[in-house]
Amino acid sequence: MDNHETLYEVYMDDNYDKEGNSQALIGCYSSLDEAIRICKEIIKESLEKYPLDYCAQEVYRNWCFGGVTAFVKGDFSFSPKEYAQEIACSKYHSFDKES
Repeated sequence: MDNHETLYEVYMDDNYDKEGNSQALIGCYSSLDEAIRICKEIIKESLEKYPLDYCAQEVYRNWCFGGVTAFVKGDFSFSPKEYAQEIACSKYHSFDKES
């Protein structure tokens, strides 16, 4: 009987650093669902720093070039970029407001 438990490693990274030098291990979780939940919390918190008068595209673009992201090492079922886009579109208006 194998008592080896699978652990899912969650890493936080800065989208500005394209070399991956800013990656930091946040923790190890016993379930993939829990690891993804942690990633979502980190990404959502990063997106919430933008003012509500920004449009979704502006928020997403700024996040892609300098926001904080999180991912589960070795798991490709969760896309941080897709989740960030989903949050940006649900919280911010769709187009630049005209003056």
